[in-house]
Amino acid sequence: MEAVATDRARAWVPRRCEPEALRDRLLRCDPRGYRGACTAIAGTDLMAATATLRLPALILAGTEDRAVPPDLARETAQLIPGAEVVLLRGAGHVAVLDAPQEVAPRIGRFLSRIGHCI
Repeated sequence: MEAVATDRARAWVPRRCEPEALRDRLLRCDPRGYRGACTAIAGTDLMAATATLRLPALILAGTEDRAVPPDLARETAQLIPGAEVVLLRGAGHVAVLDAPQEVAPRIGRFLSRIGHCI
């Protein structure tokens, strides 16, 4: 699990100089649970379920995301009427850790736009 945690932390937060916090969190996961989650995601057609969504959606995607590349984020957004896609330059898969100064205001503006107070 150590090698997986180190690799995922580096891949998911490429902008951060110290992905150790994410790595440590991953190391606290039960390896069987992590493996099970990966298996479930790999065998699930998320596009079919996504195509049924009809609520406002904000899709934040990192330009350096190796798990959900920008093209896949755009393709996903096209399945949801009116979905907004924002690409965060240099951010990875866990953009909230990689680019919190960009993520927080984007979410705030989105919530304001759809009528939710923050």
